[in-house]
Amino acid sequence: MLGFRYLALLLFLGSFALWGGMTAATYLRGRPEPQPRERAASPARGRQDYATYCQTCHGDQGRGDGMAAKLGIPGVADLTGAHARALTDAQIFDIITHGKGKMEGYAESLSAPQRRDIAAHVRFLQQQAPSKP
Repeated sequence: MLGFRYLALLLFLGSFALWGGMTAATYLRGRPEPQPRERAASPARGRQDYATYCQTCHGDQGRGDGMAAKLGIPGVADLTGAHARALTDAQIFDIITHGKGKMEGYAESLSAPQRRDIAAHVRFLQQQAPSKP
């Protein structure tokens, strides 16, 4: 009888060493810790960041007619044109992140959720604008 208690005690203490101090209940559940859910992109949230970071060049409606174009800076993309509409959401996010042409990337200035929100706002602008070639 003493041998059984001794063996049970060893197994109990050994379980802490094997499981790194994890409780038996946690181990037996076998479920990973819950991760925070990634929030969905929001055009409404993206509107403010678009106004701050994008509107100067692309204009308030995304047509490439912002202050930069009015000052004669060439190459500002029309975000409502056919080429921009053909881009995937991932491609728009990548352009916002890394830049393209003369446009700088915003990976350092904006968080990934903010860049997704801006991409969603660009899609919203495309939906509001009439289709054009």
